[in-house]
Amino acid sequence: MRLQRGYVLLLAGGAIVAAGLAASLYYVSEFLAEIERTGVHSIAPRDSFEVVQGIGGTQGAYFVAFPGYEENPVAATIRVTDPSGDTVVEREIDLPFYSEQFAAQSAGNYTLAVLNSSSDSAVQVSAIIGDPETIAELVGTSTIASSAVASFIVMAGIAVLVAGGALIVLDRRRTQKMKQYGDLSDLK
Repeated sequence: MRLQRGYVLLLAGGAIVAAGLAASLYYVSEFLAEIERTGVHSIAPRDSFEVVQGIGGTQGAYFVAFPGYEENPVAATIRVTDPSGDTVVEREIDLPFYSEQFAAQSAGNYTLAVLNSSSDSAVQVSAIIGDPETIAELVGTSTIASSAVASFIVMAGIAVLVAGGALIVLDRRRTQKMKQYGDLSDLK
């Protein structure tokens, strides 16, 4: 019976991963719903949408979500410019949401521009920019923390799965050696 421990860990790890993924999906959807409450804007093909926000600290952050991503995949360019108009961040994305922190070299108004790179369809976008703390307040710190905890649960489940797999391999080797030498005492 002792040699079945690897399978028990595999089952437990699978259950932990499933629970973590379910929690992650739930909290990510809650997070996206909070972002969408800031306002959803439609961007025509080859057009852009801008958000301007003052940043007073040394760090800035932005979050962009595309609510209709499932029906209408996104091809967008994200550009953040500082108060003097210099580009701080520029990214091509094709994801349902994207977030990033950046260094704010000077205090002032930073502009987040989202360009719809598609030539044939409009996209829906929710976007915010500001201090990381401000964004956390807008979307709910508890939602962000819960998403992080769910991600750690998934990682822990994966670790348990790996440990279970390793134990199965080790137990099989041990069983083979025991059978080779005629010792079957632990196999009952």
